[in-house]
Amino acid sequence: MTRPRRIAAVLLGAITVASGCTILLGENKDFHETSGTGGAGASSSQQGSGGTGGTSPATGGSGASTTGTSQAASTASTGTSASSSTGPCTSSCGASCVDLTSDPSNCGSCGKACAAGDVCQGGTCHCAGTTCAGDDACTTLKNTPLDCGSCGNACQPTQTCSGGTCACRPGLESCAGKCVDLTHDADNCGACGTICNQSTQRCLAAACKATLCNSMGQINCSGSCYSAADLASDPLNCGACENTCAADQVCVGGMCQAYFPSPSCTACPCPACGSSTVCCLLGAATAICVAGSTCPG
Repeated sequence: MTRPRRIAAVLLGAITVASGCTILLGENKDFHETSGTGGAGASSSQQGSGGTGGTSPATGGSGASTTGTSQAASTASTGTSASSSTGPCTSSCGASCVDLTSDPSNCGSCGKACAAGDVCQGGTCHCAGTTCAGDDACTTLKNTPLDCGSCGNACQPTQTCSGGTCACRPGLESCAGKCVDLTHDADNCGACGTICNQSTQRCLAAACKATLCNSMGQINCSGSCYSAADLASDPLNCGACENTCAADQVCVGGMCQAYFPSPSCTACPCPACGSSTVCCLLGAATAICVAGSTCPG
């Protein structure tokens, strides 16, 4: 299946997080807490692995997605705006002022988009990396989650591609072959194998604590307490409990947004991102192009 040629900008929605928690007090003073429902998980169609649609506000779910080309993480730092990644303003395309000689979203003429990952040089699209069979995207096999190390080798939603090998997303650790968040995972709280007693405890800031999530204005996701800020950027619980982003997505404002790395991007700003995506850092040093105009928090 051919991926879309370039990610379209996506309107980021605000997150509304309901407490979703009820407390029942008995004479013996034991307490119980129902798992929260999270906020409304937003989604739209996407191409690539890991994701089966969005989630309902009631229960969360898996696989929220957005329109775009492939690729995952939990920690991306603020990059630069998409418009600053291209050259000076030389032409008007609708309401946008662009440089037709360097903008891969308008390369040579308005609306002429290069394949994702291409750079626009002198009004012509160029790929400095690899184009896999059946896919017109310009990819780098070193850090493309859907083509990691070789064409078609896709990483899991909890992984990203680093040096051509699938590894846990930034912020996650491998415990018994599973990538987990040690700051929130009730079965691996603070360290692999540390299990919280969920009848009386919650995993909070990498420690099992005798507390209720809603007493702190947070939501209970599988025995862990999440704040609205957590749900806004956690790719495993993006906008709602258990709403996991696909391998080629990051969580931005509670919505899974598609991203792609480009062989031409080694730092931000990056011309290959064009005017419809923003250059962000995935982890400490990997520059990626994220749909829309905002980097993950």
